[in-house]
Amino acid sequence: MRDWTDYDDRMLRAGRDHLGQTLTYTPASTGIAQTLRAVYDRRSVLLNAVGDVGVREQMCEIQIRAADFVPAPIVGDRIAIGGQTFRITQPPQADGEGGAVITISQGAA
Repeated sequence: MRDWTDYDDRMLRAGRDHLGQTLTYTPASTGIAQTLRAVYDRRSVLLNAVGDVGVREQMCEIQIRAADFVPAPIVGDRIAIGGQTFRITQPPQADGEGGAVITISQGAA
């Protein structure tokens, strides 16, 4: 009998393979680029709303299968997607099921 972690991992792989995009992950610790897949999400978030006026910020995230990323991602590592280079700006947020969400931002590479 299989346990839930096996099912979770199979679902993460299927989601990544079907919905994901190819990206290049370059950990600052090694400098060695790796080609992986992750689900990329770019959306606009409303910040500091006062009355009818607010500031919007582009927020980019990737949803990963944590086991694919070795070494584990940390703040400052680089991610390249579709010709754009991003930096990891916050520690990965594990989902408790083998996946994680990583917030990335464009900036100097």
